[in-house]
Parts: sequence; C-alpha cells; structure tokens
Amino acid sequence: MTHMPPMPRFRPGWSGRHMMTLIFIVLICLGTAVACSGTRIRSGQVGVRVVDLGPHAGVQEHELGVGWYFPQPGSYVLTFPTTTRTEVWADNNNDAIGQALQFNNGDGVPTRIAVSVQVRIDPERASNAVQRYRLGFEDMVRGPVQRDLQDAFVRLGPHYTSQQLVSGEGSQLLTDVTQLLNQRLGREGVIIDNINLVGAPALPDTIRERINQRCSRCESSSPAHARD
Repeated sequence: MTHMPPMPRFRPGWSGRHMMTLIFIVLICLGTAVACSGTRIRSGQVGVRVVDLGPHAGVQEHELGVGWYFPQPGSYVLTFPTTTRTEVWADNNNDAIGQALQFNNGDGVPTRIAVSVQVRIDPERASNAVQRYRLGFEDMVRGPVQRDLQDAFVRLGPHYTSQQLVSGEGSQLLTDVTQLLNQRLGREGVIIDNINLVGAPALPDTIRERINQRCSRCESSSPAHARD
C-alpha cells in the first residue's frame, strides 16, 4: 500500500497577513510614484499649467499657488520664482550665465559691460510670460530677457561717453536700461528690480589711459592744488 506524503498544514491568518503587507507596500510605492511625478509649488514660487492636448489646450489663465499639483494627461506645470533671483552676465566669471554685454558708447568706442540683474516673475502675470515665451524661467532669462538686455544697452549706450561711463554718471545708464526693460517685459510678467555693475566698464587701453591723463590734469589744476 502506497503512503501519501503528509500535506503541509495551512496556518490560519498567514495568507491574510501577507496580503495586507503586500497591499501596504503597493500603496507606498504608488504614493511615492505619484509624489515624485507631481510638481510642488513652494513658498516664493508660482506655477502655471500648460495643456498640450484636448479642446482646452494652451496655457491656463489661473496661476497655481503653494501646494502639490499632480500630473494630468497631456499637461505639465512650470514653476517660476516670485522672489528676486540674481543673474550675472560677465566674462571669466563662473557664476555668469552669459558673456559681458557689448555696445558702442557716445564716442563710438566699443565697450563691454558686466552686470548683475535682479529678476523675478509677477505672481499675477506668470501665465502671460508663458503665453508669450512658452519657456521655463531659466530658458526665459537666457533667451528673451538676455536679448532685450543686450538690445537696451545697444540703444541707450550711445547716449553716454567713455568719460561718463567710468564716472558716477554711468549709473544713470543702468537706471535707463532697467526702465526700458520693465516697459518691454513688465506686461509679460517679467520684472527687473535692479541692475548693477560687476566691475568697471571695459574700454580699450588707449581710451582708458587718455581718460586717466585727463583726470590727472583736472586734479592738478584744481583750486586746492593751485593754492599749494
């Protein structure tokens, strides 16, 4: 007579416990996947949803405030800083996002000027910026903002001589450029808070020597030196 091998005993509750553990792990994995695929808008930021598919394709008019925004089919969320970010255009500077800006000044002299620009996005007009440029913040600054910045110096730089640029009057050029940029970019939601020089304007050596000599002559002929 053939003896059958003993069958393993079923332990009540074993399958239920493991099933609950498996479900718990799956839920954690799903939650992690959703959280990683979502977009978080932090304090000091604003978001804009762009829809690529369907009858409502385009840039959504209502900006997104602080919070988590989960993916929707055929759409994505862009985030923008509403607090000031400083971007630098300068030669031989590791922090710069572009080269120094070049223009011809009022003397017709090629001038290179390195600047730091404080820029941010108007939280109530962020959708305007996306509708106009269809870019994220970094690409927007390196593209349209940089082009307008360069153009503003080309337009306004000829109003200032070499002497003015290396003296205190050169700061007025930065004010003029800031105003022009805000006129152009402000309605699109891009705000330029301030522009500062990074070092002195770069002029040809012969021009700078001539200016220095002129300043030396002015100092030597001043009333204080005359009394001495």
